[in-house]
Amino acid sequence: MLGIAQKLFNAVTENRVPFKACKSALHWKYLEHFFTHYELSPIDLQVAKTLLKNYTMDFESVAALICHLSNAVRNGHLMIKVENGGIFPSIKSIWTKESEISDEDLNKIHTLCIAGFQELETNPLFKGLISKQQKGFITTSLYQFENMLYFQRYFNSETAVLENLSRLQKSEPSLKCDNERITASIKTLLDNKTLLKEQAEAILKASTRSITLICGGPGTGKTYTAGYLLKILTESWPEEVRLNLKIALAAPTGKAASNLQKSLSHLIASHCKAKTLHQLLRIRSDGKIINDNPLTLNADIILIDESSMIDVTMMAKLLSSVKTGTRIIFLGDQHQLPSIDAGAMFSDIANLIPEAKATLQVCLRAELQEIVDFGKAINEGNSGSVFRILQNGNAVKKIAIDPNLEENLFQHFKNRFPLILKDESNPVEILKSFDQFKMLSPLRSGSFGVDSLNRIFFQGLVKKSNHSIAIPIMLLRNDSQLELYNGEVGVLVLAPRGYDETFNAKKGDYALFPCKINGFRKLPALTLPQYEYAYCLSVHKSQGSEFNHVLCLLPQGSEHFGREVLYTAVTRARLSLMILGNDAVIDSTIKNKAHRLSGLERRNQNEIENSSTTC
Repeated sequence: MLGIAQKLFNAVTENRVPFKACKSALHWKYLEHFFTHYELSPIDLQVAKTLLKNYTMDFESVAALICHLSNAVRNGHLMIKVENGGIFPSIKSIWTKESEISDEDLNKIHTLCIAGFQELETNPLFKGLISKQQKGFITTSLYQFENMLYFQRYFNSETAVLENLSRLQKSEPSLKCDNERITASIKTLLDNKTLLKEQAEAILKASTRSITLICGGPGTGKTYTAGYLLKILTESWPEEVRLNLKIALAAPTGKAASNLQKSLSHLIASHCKAKTLHQLLRIRSDGKIINDNPLTLNADIILIDESSMIDVTMMAKLLSSVKTGTRIIFLGDQHQLPSIDAGAMFSDIANLIPEAKATLQVCLRAELQEIVDFGKAINEGNSGSVFRILQNGNAVKKIAIDPNLEENLFQHFKNRFPLILKDESNPVEILKSFDQFKMLSPLRSGSFGVDSLNRIFFQGLVKKSNHSIAIPIMLLRNDSQLELYNGEVGVLVLAPRGYDETFNAKKGDYALFPCKINGFRKLPALTLPQYEYAYCLSVHKSQGSEFNHVLCLLPQGSEHFGREVLYTAVTRARLSLMILGNDAVIDSTIKNKAHRLSGLERRNQNEIENSSTTC
């Protein structure tokens, strides 16, 4: 959450006086007491002070509203809205994630926010801060569309998504297909049972449209279907077209891009190399576009995997770069956790243009069926089925370890991680051994958060030895020269340590990563970009990965993330799944559906209504 908070603060302070310079300009007695008393993150208050620094009056109600908008964006919403005396997302639903707040104070903040919305709406003093009902992109810090309030950055990103979706939807693909030939190819693949009916229908839909979304859970063959889609399209065109055909493959993370490349390698030309979206769009790690020039992707077909991980800012940049007439195909699972940053674009677009969506529902991997059934029960919010499977399942089980004792967890699972390596250890086998089991947690901090568990397992397992020591790691940065990407999981191998040595990487240590050629890559440890230990991964960072056996931790607080966090963790498991958490937290997590607010649907409807009126 800190990453999006920092981006948000940077966005609102751009070209303005730094926060420290105007820190004492305003004093909101109640708000400052509220933030201090409950030990809340100060970022929201800083954003409010920055935006209101030029106002001589305190306007504490407007400040409270801006704080709530800032917190809502940090929780993934694109805007807030006031409706029938209520405010959405509600004060309680997001503020209580950070602290236990009394009902009296929740009601006080709610009242202030409602008053702040009315103040912004009616007071002419704020005309330089907020604009209303304006078409196109805005330059003011805030924007009001009907009963919705946005920050500039997220309104403009949403506008870019809406405008470019409309542009691409209305255009036909530049490269026309031979429909008879495509239909014949699909029939052949159906007859020899290479494709299922729903996969064939998805291919047929994508062959005629500029935008297609192929949705489905684990094991339904999304990338398999996409591979045959590319093959059938390519073979339907004459040779002179095929020779000049440009296909772009991409995914939000390096790990997901690598997986996409592996999945499609036997069906596409060798020169079609999957990239991260940052590489495809030439975006630096700080979010700036290289050379600051608008980019138009020179591609006839663009295929994007793991699309549920794309936030509104990235989706805006992607769609803006797609030239009219290009086919763009999104693959993803609508039920997975949405992006870390604001927006749930894949789900929003699927709901906005349902005619572009093809859904795959048949699980093709028999070993996954119980896990798939468990995931389906979670998506439906069916607690009864979830607990029945947990009690009677074979592949899915609830384990009885006191979740309040970290030491119990360590003792129970320490043998799941290999440690000591012999000189003749095979690198491929080392990688496979760490691919067998993974712990996942939705929380970063706290007793059963990722940071704490990685520290406990590292300190408990890694000892001085006369043999090499293996440690699972996850990369936190990209290094395009080494072709290493944020989110990739590998193994750090440390040479034998003497009793006076630390476990910091040194000359002679190395890291192993999976690779199609030879099955592994070996790199000097000192050349690696930033990494962290990976005995336990956050559920968010586990997206795009699979492990044979998964332990899903659901400590107190997990319920705030909703059923999507549990579904995402569940679908990382190939063979077996263990759930550790008390029944109350599991039940609350399943019942809480984490819907992110956006104005896409309402604004699109408004455009349709205005077009009808004009006609």
